[in-house]
Amino acid sequence: MSMTAEEVLDRYERLHGLTAAMLQSARGGEWEALLSLERECSGVLQPVIDANGGPPLDAMQSKRKVEVLKAILLEDAEIRSLTSDWMNKLEQFLGKSTRDKAAHQLYRGNA
Repeated sequence: MSMTAEEVLDRYERLHGLTAAMLQSARGGEWEALLSLERECSGVLQPVIDANGGPPLDAMQSKRKVEVLKAILLEDAEIRSLTSDWMNKLEQFLGKSTRDKAAHQLYRGNA
């Protein structure tokens, strides 16, 4: 599929909008919404990947693409931080739950 430079930039702008929404979902602990938006991001970006990045961009278009990608990367870093914190809490909870279950089984076995 061939894409115009404007179509490529539009895809990056749409991706930026989605990552902004993902960040809001992560901040609010809305994990299902985050996953749904992540899947949507893949659909938005896939045509650019299929088009090998699209046609060459002029200087203004390249500058805008870099600005958008920097914003996306900043949002992505914060999303990763928020999801990492959530995953750590989940691992701690699951570890505690497993330890509690093992202690309960041990106690019941010795009673």
